[in-house]
Formats: sequence, structure tokens, C-alpha cells
Amino acid sequence: MCGRDEPVKSALRIAIGSLETLLPDWNRYRLREEGVNRRTVYVDTTGVSAGGFGLGEEEKKRLFESGREAAQRFPEKIVPQ
Repeated sequence: MCGRDEPVKSALRIAIGSLETLLPDWNRYRLREEGVNRRTVYVDTTGVSAGGFGLGEEEKKRLFESGREAAQRFPEKIVPQ
């Protein structure tokens, strides 16, 4: 399945697709090979799962700050100084 879009034709594929989304680093190696890492902002989400929708205010603030810091570092990846 890696690398192409395919229609979901069964409940099993829905379950597998959901797991692929929820598991961290599922496709990181494939993305590195395609050069996506150079144009992607990676935000440190340590301690927060992809399905963690009930975040408290402190967690929200920490994620926001982590995203802000990642965005500030991003131009250095594109144009090394």
C-alpha cells in the first residue's frame, strides 16, 4: 500500500488505515527517501497521541509553543546559513 492511494474496500482496510494514521513514524522512512523531510515542519508532540482530542490547557500551550519553535527553525532547513 505504501506510496499509492487505493480505495478502501473492506472493514479490515479501514482498521489498517486507522492504525497507520495513529502509529507514529509509520511512513517516516519512505518520506525521507522522497525528500519530503526538507519541506515538512516537524512539531515535537512527545506525550500526546494522534488520537488525543481531550487536551488540557497546558498541553495545548505546550504543543502550540512546540509548533512555533519548529516553524522558526524551518527556514534553516531550506536555506542553511
